[in-house]
Amino acid sequence: MPNTDIQLVCLDLGGVILRLADGWDDTLRRAGVLNGNFDREVLRDPQVIETTHQFERGEIGNEAEYTEKISRLSGLTPEQVLAVIDAILVEPYAGVDAMFDALDKRAVQTACLSNTNMRHWRTVTTPGPLFLPLDRLHHRFASHLIGHRKPVAAAYQHVQDQTGVGPEAILFFDDLPENIDSATKQGWQAQRIDPHNDPVGQVMDHLRSHGVL
Repeated sequence: MPNTDIQLVCLDLGGVILRLADGWDDTLRRAGVLNGNFDREVLRDPQVIETTHQFERGEIGNEAEYTEKISRLSGLTPEQVLAVIDAILVEPYAGVDAMFDALDKRAVQTACLSNTNMRHWRTVTTPGPLFLPLDRLHHRFASHLIGHRKPVAAAYQHVQDQTGVGPEAILFFDDLPENIDSATKQGWQAQRIDPHNDPVGQVMDHLRSHGVL
């Protein structure tokens, strides 16, 4: 029988169980706004980034306010802003249901911890091509609902407070090094996932190596 001290398996969504567009060029192409009239460097402007972070922390309370602000900062129309937001999400990775089936048979709690926004969250929790079976998780932590986004320590502390699991007993998966580094500093057992190389398969391998499966 597997032997593990892990009590909580915590998953990021994008890049771990959900494929995202591969950078801004891919996102803009999918959105239909990659053309010579738009300077994509504006999307790296600090004001654009901070406005997006505010949306992801739930500090901007509705999509209309966010799209209006980004439209004003970027020169995109509000309709184009929404198209860009939607184009970020591509498809669930293969094997998610099978992974959840395997975890269901183990005496561990499960959770997600994702930097996201109300529009993306609604998309992945509504039946359709981008639906994720997050209802199968014991806990669901989304940045716009908890008011913190990774890699701030408060996001990880929120998970501990809500689950009652100590940091050393949490196994966390994320695709971004800064999120892994912060989780490790918090005392979590953290594994970085390569989003381009069978992410769900990588998670399964780590679950086996940690004795969860």
